[in-house]
Amino acid sequence: MSKRNAFTLIELLVVIAIIAILAAILFPVFAQAKVAAKRTNIISNMKQIQTASQIYLADYDDVYHRIRNFYGTGNYGDPNWAFGAHHALDPYMKNRDIMKSSLDPIERNDCDPSHGGAVSFAWTHYQSGYDQLQTYGIHAYYSNQNSFAATAVGAPAQTINLYELWTTHSYWESYGYWRWNTHDIRTFPAYPQAFSFSWCGSGDGRLTMGNSEGNFIYGFADGHVKTLRRTQIAPQVWNQAAYDNRERNLIHYDEQFKN
Repeated sequence: MSKRNAFTLIELLVVIAIIAILAAILFPVFAQAKVAAKRTNIISNMKQIQTASQIYLADYDDVYHRIRNFYGTGNYGDPNWAFGAHHALDPYMKNRDIMKSSLDPIERNDCDPSHGGAVSFAWTHYQSGYDQLQTYGIHAYYSNQNSFAATAVGAPAQTINLYELWTTHSYWESYGYWRWNTHDIRTFPAYPQAFSFSWCGSGDGRLTMGNSEGNFIYGFADGHVKTLRRTQIAPQVWNQAAYDNRERNLIHYDEQFKN
């Protein structure tokens, strides 16, 4: 009779231990690969959004779209009606899914259940009459003001105008916006940190900047998209002295940066 071969208990425990060690090593690698794939998808979507913005520029006398719009008459969907920036760009995008970041976890659990899909991206804010150290972006907020023309932007390839902003108050059947008003853009809350605010009669509103392991994806006024650390955007504090000294702020539109 032949002798039957089998694993001993010790051998089984060794194999299990090796599998556990390999799993502990590989799982973080798989997680990083998953995040990297999502980041690539976000970059692709932002490039499509920026392409839509550039086509809009060509159709509207070389002037950038607004953040919020109330022009035109009639109901939602009429050709001359637009509500948020995403509505203005909708005819050029054709696919609304690109407005949702694959890393955006913020729930749009709003008062109106018909709000539609999430909007994960926002545009830098300009508003005349306000402190140049706060509203120093490109896109006008109110319909009685115009955004900047492309020719007025000092260095379009070095001027950020699109970024990830994840908030309860940003979805298709609403404004889909938030203004970037802050003296120090490097300390704007980044996920998982967030502002909390009252929403739908309670304090469950959240607002945070898109964050992928300390990396932030930005769109630039000339249409390209790039990943940066926030420390690369501006001096530690964006104040009057920094502005007067012509220190470079990658969000500032000012013509002085043409030279």
